[in-house]
Amino acid sequence: RKHLFNQYKDIVTQSKSFFLNVRMTSAEEQQDKYKEIHDLEIKRMWLDRHIMNHQEKLPLIMIDLINERCHKIHECIQCIYKFKIQSFLSSSI
Repeated sequence: RKHLFNQYKDIVTQSKSFFLNVRMTSAEEQQDKYKEIHDLEIKRMWLDRHIMNHQEKLPLIMIDLINERCHKIHECIQCIYKFKIQSFLSSSI
């Protein structure tokens, strides 16, 4: 009976570890996907700015503010991501 219980505990521990790795991989893939989308949107914004006539162009200061805001959002997301990793790791112990 004790042997069976130990096997059960091992299976639970392995399953937790496996699902933690799956969630981590999924989060990293999602992060990469959205970073790629963001980079494409930034490139498109700059391309649109070069193509538009002077009246329609976004001022450079506006583009800089948008970039700065995106950078701050990215920093917040990184902080949340690191916190989630730590909480996943501490809950799996």
